Amino acid sequence: MHDENGTRQDGLLTIADIARHFGLPESTARYYCKRFAPFMPSVGEGRRRRYRPGALEVVEAVLDAMQTARNAAAVEARLAGRFARNVLPLSSASGYDGQPPMRGAHTPELASVPAETAGMAAIAPSRASVPVAGALLPEAALALLEQQNRTLACIADALSSLSARQDELARLVAHARGVEDELAGLRRDVGNLRILLNASEKMQQQDLDQLRTWLTRIIDEKRRAARG
Repeated sequence: MHDENGTRQDGLLTIADIARHFGLPESTARYYCKRFAPFMPSVGEGRRRRYRPGALEVVEAVLDAMQTARNAAAVEARLAGRFARNVLPLSSASGYDGQPPMRGAHTPELASVPAETAGMAAIAPSRASVPVAGALLPEAALALLEQQNRTLACIADALSSLSARQDELARLVAHARGVEDELAGLRRDVGNLRILLNASEKMQQQDLDQLRTWLTRIIDEKRRAARG
């Protein structure tokens, strides 16, 4: 039963109460409560299951983790670091021995939620709650996160391959520069050989000119001697 403010008189919450508290579709709230059931303080079974006010803190932690966690396992790991399996925060659980509570065992209420105000706290809007798009179902969100993980892995592989190709390209560029240096040296050698060849040709031409002059003089002298 609910009082005139819509709060259950026994302080327990339904899926609809949790969904209304965070502005979520009931299907989304139901998924969170089932998926992370080990951290949800509840009583009853099946359709009679009701949740203690401490479940609001767990759902709020789930919504916060969903903003950055890659998958449901990562969200569960964060919950495990903050909540015990009996859904009491590790920092405020008194007498907790690290073992899950036995079925039917009494689960203490959160110290921060007095019994007389637990119902109101369950229904009052939470300013610290993280807004989540109501139209996005958890299954789709987790599938999207996993797809993003695969995409990031493909990008990482592509970057690694690109880095290897860049290293190979750098080696090829260095080799090409070495070849260019060798070609430049060969060009210098060819230029020097051309200079030497031109100088040699000039010297040979000068020698030939001198030889012609000398032979011409000798021939002229012999002709004059023959005439005389």
